Amino acid sequence: DGTLMDSVDALAQAWVEAFQYYGHGGDFAAMRHQIGKSNDALVREFLGEPRARFLAGQLEAFRADVYARRFLSSVSVFRGIE
Repeated sequence: DGTLMDSVDALAQAWVEAFQYYGHGGDFAAMRHQIGKSNDALVREFLGEPRARFLAGQLEAFRADVYARRFLSSVSVFRGIE
């Protein structure tokens, strides 16, 4: 998540799409700022504790699928990483 691979934008966009799919707004800049937090913490940041407990697993699974299908192939390693 932005350490070895330049994946922050792709992860943020996948999260935005997951939140939108489940009926919650998704601001890319705000989401990008949260990348690096645990998935649970990221979901709580946008939904609050009660709603996050209910939707976290579904959001994470949807985000992982979107990321793998649409974005992973465009992610590259940072220069100097081999």
